[in-house]
Amino acid sequence: MNKTLLQLYNIVEMKNKEKEIFNWMVSSYYNKVLKTALLYLRNRSEAEDITQDVFLKAFRKIDFSKTDESKFPILYTITKNLSLNRIKSSGWKVESLPEWNLPTNITNPEKEYLRKEQIAQINQSLASLKQELREVLILKHYQDCSYKEIAEILGIPEGTVMSRLYTGRKRLGKKLKGVIYG
Repeated sequence: MNKTLLQLYNIVEMKNKEKEIFNWMVSSYYNKVLKTALLYLRNRSEAEDITQDVFLKAFRKIDFSKTDESKFPILYTITKNLSLNRIKSSGWKVESLPEWNLPTNITNPEKEYLRKEQIAQINQSLASLKQELREVLILKHYQDCSYKEIAEILGIPEGTVMSRLYTGRKRLGKKLKGVIYG
């Protein structure tokens, strides 16, 4: 992340106070923004480029001197839009989703293979869900967003978030029955 900060500092002329705010913004949200870009682009280099673009755009548009509220919903929206624009302009097809990290302390190659197969099945099952269910599940479980943040990001009521999470979990559970624990 320090390399990214240095690159961004070189691009944007900043005063000391602005550098402090910018540093706080990047250190607070860098990983979440990068994860979001990776969700869409599935290419680390492209995701890092988009992440830089997000912070440059956000720094010019958002008042980060107020740290009392989460800025992630705004950053998520910027990241999603820039990522989708990159996909659209380049003609890419993004077919897979990020791997959900299952706990691992496996040293047995056979068990590691089975774990990877489970992850592939989780990804496939998640990808088969409707976009509205998949996005809520990813925001909650992959991005660790609160119900309030998800509602703000998607522009829907918190009750709808809870309903979609319930439905998404239930449908994902049915698709994965027997996959995780045999």
